[in-house]
Amino acid sequence: MAWTASLALCGGALAAALLTVFPPQRAMAVYRRDLPAAVPVATPSVAMASGATAGLPLLVIDPGHGAFDYGATAMHGSDGTMVMEKNVALSIAIALRDRLVALGGVRVALIREDDSFLPVEHRPRMAEKLGAAALISIHVDSAPGRASGARGATVYTLSPSRRERGPSGRRRNGPNRGARGQIAQGSEIAMILDDLAWRQTAFESAMLAQAVEEEARGRLTLRTPFARSARFAVLSSPEFPAILFEAGYLGNAEDADRLLSPEGRGEIVDVLARAALGFFAERERWGE
Repeated sequence: MAWTASLALCGGALAAALLTVFPPQRAMAVYRRDLPAAVPVATPSVAMASGATAGLPLLVIDPGHGAFDYGATAMHGSDGTMVMEKNVALSIAIALRDRLVALGGVRVALIREDDSFLPVEHRPRMAEKLGAAALISIHVDSAPGRASGARGATVYTLSPSRRERGPSGRRRNGPNRGARGQIAQGSEIAMILDDLAWRQTAFESAMLAQAVEEEARGRLTLRTPFARSARFAVLSSPEFPAILFEAGYLGNAEDADRLLSPEGRGEIVDVLARAALGFFAERERWGE
Protein backbone atom coordinates (compact mmCIF):
# COMPACT_ATOMS: atom_id res chain seq x y z
CA MET A 1 0.00 0.00 0.00
CA ALA A 2 1.40 3.38 -1.02
CA TRP A 3 1.69 6.54 0.99
CA THR A 4 -0.79 9.26 0.05
CA ALA A 5 -0.76 12.97 0.77
CA SER A 6 -2.83 16.09 0.33
CA LEU A 7 -1.72 19.71 0.32
CA ALA A 8 -3.78 22.67 1.50
CA LEU A 9 -2.97 26.37 1.42
CA CYS A 10 -4.82 28.21 4.15
CA GLY A 11 -5.10 31.42 6.10
CA GLY A 12 -5.42 35.02 5.00
CA ALA A 13 -3.39 35.62 1.86
CA LEU A 14 -1.95 32.11 2.12
CA ALA A 15 -0.58 32.13 5.64
CA ALA A 16 0.56 28.52 5.72
CA ALA A 17 0.81 25.29 3.81
CA LEU A 18 -0.49 22.14 5.49
CA LEU A 19 0.73 18.79 4.19
CA THR A 20 -1.37 15.88 5.34
CA VAL A 21 0.39 12.53 4.96
CA PHE A 22 -1.36 9.18 5.22
CA PRO A 23 1.24 6.42 5.75
CA PRO A 24 0.06 2.86 5.20
CA GLN A 25 -1.87 1.44 8.18
CA ARG A 26 -0.97 4.39 10.42
CA ALA A 27 -2.61 7.53 11.69
CA MET A 28 -2.24 10.60 9.52
CA ALA A 29 0.48 13.18 10.21
CA VAL A 30 0.16 16.91 9.45
CA TYR A 31 3.15 19.11 8.69
CA ARG A 32 2.95 22.91 8.69
CA ARG A 33 5.25 25.34 6.93
CA ASP A 34 4.68 29.07 7.08
CA LEU A 35 4.63 30.84 3.73
CA PRO A 36 6.14 34.30 3.06
CA ALA A 37 4.08 37.25 4.23
CA ALA A 38 1.88 38.92 1.64
CA VAL A 39 3.46 41.97 0.06
CA PRO A 40 1.21 44.86 -1.05
CA VAL A 41 0.91 44.99 -4.83
CA ALA A 42 0.60 48.33 -6.60
CA THR A 43 -2.28 48.96 -8.97
CA PRO A 44 -1.07 47.90 -12.44
CA SER A 45 -0.34 50.53 -15.07
CA VAL A 46 -2.44 50.67 -18.23
CA ALA A 47 -0.64 50.59 -21.59
CA MET A 48 -2.04 51.77 -24.92
CA ALA A 49 -0.87 52.94 -28.30
CA SER A 50 0.31 56.51 -28.72
CA GLY A 51 -2.69 58.74 -29.38
CA ALA A 52 -5.20 56.15 -28.17
CA THR A 53 -8.12 57.27 -26.02
CA ALA A 54 -9.21 56.14 -22.59
CA GLY A 55 -12.49 55.00 -24.11
CA LEU A 56 -10.93 51.88 -25.63
CA PRO A 57 -11.80 48.56 -23.95
CA LEU A 58 -9.36 47.42 -21.28
CA LEU A 59 -8.00 43.88 -21.49
CA VAL A 60 -6.44 42.70 -18.24
CA ILE A 61 -3.84 39.94 -18.62
CA ASP A 62 -3.10 37.76 -15.60
CA PRO A 63 0.24 35.90 -15.71
CA GLY A 64 -0.40 32.99 -13.36
CA HIS A 65 1.50 32.37 -10.11
CA GLY A 66 4.61 34.41 -9.18
CA ALA A 67 7.32 34.73 -6.51
CA PHE A 68 7.33 31.68 -4.20
CA ASP A 69 4.40 30.19 -6.15
CA TYR A 70 6.27 28.55 -9.05
CA GLY A 71 3.27 26.84 -10.64
CA ALA A 72 4.13 23.84 -12.81
CA THR A 73 7.81 22.93 -13.09
CA ALA A 74 9.82 20.62 -15.34
CA MET A 75 13.41 19.82 -16.23
CA HIS A 76 14.27 20.83 -19.79
CA GLY A 77 17.22 20.36 -22.10
CA SER A 78 20.35 18.26 -21.87
CA ASP A 79 21.56 20.26 -18.87
CA GLY A 80 18.33 19.65 -16.95
CA THR A 81 17.40 23.31 -16.50
CA MET A 82 14.45 23.84 -14.17
CA VAL A 83 11.63 25.63 -15.99
CA MET A 84 8.88 27.33 -13.97
CA GLU A 85 5.35 28.13 -15.08
CA LYS A 86 5.43 31.56 -13.44
CA ASN A 87 8.27 32.69 -15.75
CA VAL A 88 6.78 31.26 -18.94
CA ALA A 89 3.38 32.83 -18.17
CA LEU A 90 4.97 36.22 -17.52
CA SER A 91 6.98 36.09 -20.77
CA ILE A 92 3.84 35.34 -22.78
CA ALA A 93 1.84 38.03 -20.95
CA ILE A 94 4.41 40.78 -21.53
CA ALA A 95 4.76 39.86 -25.20
CA LEU A 96 0.95 39.82 -25.55
CA ARG A 97 0.66 43.27 -23.99
CA ASP A 98 3.32 44.67 -26.32
CA ARG A 99 1.69 43.05 -29.35
CA LEU A 100 -1.74 44.48 -28.50
CA VAL A 101 -0.33 47.96 -27.88
CA ALA A 102 1.40 47.80 -31.27
CA LEU A 103 -1.82 46.71 -33.00
CA GLY A 104 -3.93 49.35 -31.24
CA GLY A 105 -7.66 49.30 -30.58
CA VAL A 106 -7.39 48.21 -26.95
CA ARG A 107 -5.84 49.24 -23.64
CA VAL A 108 -3.88 46.60 -21.71
CA ALA A 109 -2.87 46.02 -18.09
CA LEU A 110 -0.93 43.17 -16.47
CA ILE A 111 -1.91 41.89 -13.03
CA ARG A 112 1.81 41.46 -12.38
CA GLU A 113 4.71 42.83 -14.41
CA ASP A 114 7.51 41.10 -12.49
CA ASP A 115 8.15 38.12 -10.21
CA SER A 116 5.63 39.22 -7.59
CA PHE A 117 2.75 37.32 -6.01
CA LEU A 118 -0.92 38.20 -5.67
CA PRO A 119 -3.37 35.69 -4.14
CA VAL A 120 -5.56 34.24 -6.85
CA GLU A 121 -8.79 35.45 -5.26
CA HIS A 122 -7.48 39.04 -5.35
CA ARG A 123 -6.74 38.99 -9.08
CA PRO A 124 -10.32 39.38 -10.38
CA ARG A 125 -10.87 42.08 -7.73
CA MET A 126 -7.84 43.92 -9.11
CA ALA A 127 -9.28 43.64 -12.63
CA GLU A 128 -12.60 45.00 -11.37
CA LYS A 129 -10.81 47.94 -9.79
CA LEU A 130 -9.14 48.70 -13.12
CA GLY A 131 -12.47 48.58 -14.97
CA ALA A 132 -11.61 45.55 -17.11
CA ALA A 133 -13.66 44.81 -20.21
CA ALA A 134 -12.23 41.27 -20.29
CA LEU A 135 -9.57 39.15 -18.59
CA ILE A 136 -7.21 36.49 -19.94
CA SER A 137 -5.32 34.45 -17.36
CA ILE A 138 -2.23 32.75 -18.81
CA HIS A 139 -0.84 29.47 -17.50
CA VAL A 140 1.01 26.37 -18.64
CA ASP A 141 0.02 22.88 -17.63
CA SER A 142 1.73 19.91 -16.03
CA ALA A 143 1.21 16.15 -16.16
CA PRO A 144 2.23 13.28 -13.85
CA GLY A 145 5.08 12.24 -16.15
CA ARG A 146 6.45 12.34 -19.66
CA ALA A 147 4.88 8.96 -20.32
CA SER A 148 1.39 10.46 -19.94
CA GLY A 149 1.59 11.88 -23.48
CA ALA A 150 -0.40 14.96 -22.48
CA ARG A 151 0.26 17.98 -24.68
CA GLY A 152 -1.49 20.92 -26.26
CA ALA A 153 -3.32 24.09 -25.26
CA THR A 154 -6.64 24.35 -23.43
CA VAL A 155 -9.02 27.20 -22.66
CA TYR A 156 -11.30 27.37 -19.62
CA THR A 157 -14.36 29.39 -18.71
CA LEU A 158 -15.99 29.43 -15.28
CA SER A 159 -18.18 26.45 -14.47
CA PRO A 160 -21.84 27.14 -13.56
CA SER A 161 -21.34 25.74 -10.04
CA ARG A 162 -18.78 28.43 -9.29
CA ARG A 163 -20.89 31.20 -10.85
CA GLU A 164 -23.76 30.39 -8.52
CA ARG A 165 -21.71 31.38 -5.51
CA GLY A 166 -19.05 33.69 -6.88
CA PRO A 167 -17.21 35.63 -4.15
CA SER A 168 -17.49 39.10 -5.64
CA GLY A 169 -20.91 40.07 -4.36
CA ARG A 170 -20.97 42.77 -7.04
CA ARG A 171 -23.16 42.86 -10.12
CA ARG A 172 -22.37 43.92 -13.61
CA ASN A 173 -24.61 46.97 -14.14
CA GLY A 174 -26.29 45.78 -10.95
CA PRO A 175 -28.08 47.33 -7.97
CA ASN A 176 -25.00 49.18 -6.77
CA ARG A 177 -24.89 51.30 -9.92
CA GLY A 178 -27.01 54.19 -11.19
CA ALA A 179 -30.78 54.09 -10.76
CA ARG A 180 -30.62 50.45 -9.70
CA GLY A 181 -28.98 51.58 -6.50
CA GLN A 182 -32.51 51.81 -5.10
CA ILE A 183 -33.02 48.04 -5.44
CA ALA A 184 -32.63 46.24 -2.13
CA GLN A 185 -29.86 43.68 -1.84
CA GLY A 186 -31.31 40.17 -1.63
CA SER A 187 -34.67 41.15 -3.14
CA GLU A 188 -36.24 39.07 -5.89
CA ILE A 189 -35.45 41.76 -8.47
CA ALA A 190 -31.83 41.90 -7.31
CA MET A 191 -31.53 38.12 -7.63
CA ILE A 192 -32.98 38.26 -11.15
CA LEU A 193 -30.47 40.95 -12.08
CA ASP A 194 -27.71 38.80 -10.57
CA ASP A 195 -28.76 35.88 -12.72
CA LEU A 196 -28.96 38.01 -15.86
CA ALA A 197 -25.50 39.47 -15.18
CA TRP A 198 -23.98 36.01 -14.77
CA ARG A 199 -25.69 34.78 -17.94
CA GLN A 200 -24.36 37.72 -19.95
CA THR A 201 -20.85 37.28 -18.56
CA ALA A 202 -20.92 33.53 -19.22
CA PHE A 203 -22.10 34.11 -22.80
CA GLU A 204 -19.33 36.62 -23.47
CA SER A 205 -16.70 34.37 -21.84
CA ALA A 206 -17.79 31.60 -24.21
CA MET A 207 -17.49 34.07 -27.11
CA LEU A 208 -13.92 34.92 -26.08
CA ALA A 209 -13.01 31.23 -25.71
CA GLN A 210 -14.48 30.53 -29.15
CA ALA A 211 -12.48 33.39 -30.66
CA VAL A 212 -9.29 31.86 -29.25
CA GLU A 213 -10.20 28.44 -30.65
CA GLU A 214 -10.92 29.85 -34.12
CA GLU A 215 -7.54 31.59 -34.20
CA ALA A 216 -5.67 28.61 -32.73
CA ARG A 217 -6.99 25.88 -35.05
CA GLY A 218 -4.23 24.85 -37.44
CA ARG A 219 -1.64 27.01 -35.68
CA LEU A 220 -1.31 25.51 -32.20
CA THR A 221 -1.56 21.97 -30.88
CA LEU A 222 -4.86 21.76 -28.99
CA ARG A 223 -6.20 19.28 -26.49
CA THR A 224 -9.54 17.58 -27.12
CA PRO A 225 -11.85 19.06 -26.09
CA PHE A 226 -10.12 22.41 -26.27
CA ALA A 227 -12.82 24.48 -24.51
CA ARG A 228 -13.62 23.37 -20.95
CA SER A 229 -15.05 24.78 -17.74
CA ALA A 230 -13.66 24.71 -14.20
CA ARG A 231 -14.08 26.38 -10.83
CA PHE A 232 -11.08 28.70 -11.11
CA ALA A 233 -11.26 31.64 -8.70
CA VAL A 234 -9.53 33.98 -11.16
CA LEU A 235 -12.58 33.67 -13.44
CA SER A 236 -15.09 34.42 -10.69
CA SER A 237 -16.09 38.03 -11.37
CA PRO A 238 -19.53 38.80 -12.83
CA GLU A 239 -18.19 42.16 -14.01
CA PHE A 240 -16.44 41.01 -17.20
CA PRO A 241 -15.88 37.94 -19.43
CA ALA A 242 -12.81 35.92 -18.49
CA ILE A 243 -10.90 32.88 -19.74
CA LEU A 244 -7.94 30.90 -18.46
CA PHE A 245 -5.60 29.81 -21.26
CA GLU A 246 -3.27 26.86 -20.67
CA ALA A 247 -0.60 27.29 -23.35
CA GLY A 248 0.77 23.73 -23.22
CA TYR A 249 2.57 21.15 -21.08
CA LEU A 250 6.01 21.82 -19.68
CA GLY A 251 6.56 18.08 -19.25
CA ASN A 252 6.07 17.44 -22.97
CA ALA A 253 9.23 17.99 -25.02
CA GLU A 254 7.44 19.43 -28.08
CA ASP A 255 5.28 21.76 -26.00
CA ALA A 256 8.24 22.85 -23.89
CA ASP A 257 10.29 23.67 -26.99
CA ARG A 258 7.48 25.88 -28.25
CA LEU A 259 6.88 27.56 -24.88
CA LEU A 260 10.57 28.31 -24.35
CA SER A 261 11.37 29.65 -27.82
CA PRO A 262 10.64 33.25 -28.87
CA GLU A 263 9.13 31.95 -32.11
CA GLY A 264 6.83 29.53 -30.32
CA ARG A 265 5.68 32.11 -27.81
CA GLY A 266 5.21 34.57 -30.67
CA GLU A 267 2.74 32.20 -32.33
CA ILE A 268 0.79 31.87 -29.06
CA VAL A 269 0.82 35.66 -28.59
CA ASP A 270 -0.45 36.26 -32.12
CA VAL A 271 -3.33 33.83 -31.60
CA LEU A 272 -4.38 35.49 -28.34
CA ALA A 273 -3.99 39.03 -29.69
CA ARG A 274 -6.08 38.34 -32.77
CA ALA A 275 -8.70 36.55 -30.68
CA ALA A 276 -8.98 39.42 -28.17
CA LEU A 277 -9.30 42.09 -30.86
CA GLY A 278 -11.79 39.96 -32.78
CA PHE A 279 -13.83 39.45 -29.63
CA PHE A 280 -14.01 43.18 -28.86
CA ALA A 281 -14.96 43.96 -32.46
CA GLU A 282 -17.70 41.32 -32.39
CA ARG A 283 -19.02 42.57 -29.06
CA GLU A 284 -19.16 46.12 -30.40
CA ARG A 285 -21.24 44.86 -33.31
CA TRP A 286 -23.60 43.29 -30.77
CA GLY A 287 -24.07 46.77 -29.32
CA GLU A 288 -22.27 46.30 -25.97
